[in-house]
Amino acid sequence: MNKFYLYIFILLCFIFAISYYNAYCSSYYANNYDNLTNSGDITNNTNITENFSQKNGGNSDNSKNSISNSTIVLLGDSMLKNNYYVSNDKNVEELLKQQTSANCLNYAQDGAIISDCYAQLDEIPLTVDTSKTFICLSIGGNDILNYYANKNVNNDEYIKSQISVIMDKYKKLVEAIKSRFSYATLILFDIYYPTSEEYKKYYSAIRIWNKMQYKYAKQNNIRMVEVSKLLNKKEDFNNKIEPSEEGGQKIVTAIVRNISTK
Repeated sequence: MNKFYLYIFILLCFIFAISYYNAYCSSYYANNYDNLTNSGDITNNTNITENFSQKNGGNSDNSKNSISNSTIVLLGDSMLKNNYYVSNDKNVEELLKQQTSANCLNYAQDGAIISDCYAQLDEIPLTVDTSKTFICLSIGGNDILNYYANKNVNNDEYIKSQISVIMDKYKKLVEAIKSRFSYATLILFDIYYPTSEEYKKYYSAIRIWNKMQYKYAKQNNIRMVEVSKLLNKKEDFNNKIEPSEEGGQKIVTAIVRNISTK
């Protein structure tokens, strides 16, 4: 019985000691918080969280995880289907597969125009309409090239009126994609400026197109990749106008970065 009371006494002493210690610490930090903070002895919770994230890779691990569970669909023209202009393992599709573990479906076609994309759209299985799917669309460049191939027009107002007609077709396509794949995230690509001298006559049309495209994307809250700011060196192109291995890598990097921001 005496041992029982001894155990009770020791337990009460222990509880009292812990209570006293907690009360002392709380009072100490409350009275000296400013001094401690200024001296660097303690940091706020926000900094602790940030430091922890940085030491452990921050958002990069989360980005890799989100990409690995994603489906990337490529639609449009040779910007995303440059297989004929680079080595077999250096085209946009293969680079995506190498650098992510995402499911990559490429329906883009070399030389495609806006009207061709509806057939590409029909090939996409409806089962990929999830929040983990990203549809990349690069189209419109060949429509502009075809229209202005045998024309030499320097009047911006005239060019704008003609580009508006092509843009209307583009908008209808985008709306069709959004309607059919309402859960997927759509990513639009603008048109780059080929560095070859013979394509500089198209610069005004490209500039007007891109400006219209930016405005449309912003108004409709659609993501955009500004390829025109990425592919701007001679080595970014093969066959004067097609993305090279270097250019394709820049495109892939932009896609991965865009997906990682979701």
